Amino acid sequence: MYSKHNKKHGIVTFFKILQQRARHGATVSKLTIGMLNPQAVIVMASLHHHFMLN
Repeated sequence: MYSKHNKKHGIVTFFKILQQRARHGATVSKLTIGMLNPQAVIVMASLHHHFMLN
């Protein structure tokens, strides 16, 4: 159902949503670092919780 193009578009859309919801670029940077660094999963989880509350 999902082609490679659609999957890539989904990722781009996901980041656009993050940028829209983030109050400043640093939040997006922290999320990106969390995705790239397995040791930052706790940071990701806390930020995700922050987004869920807002």
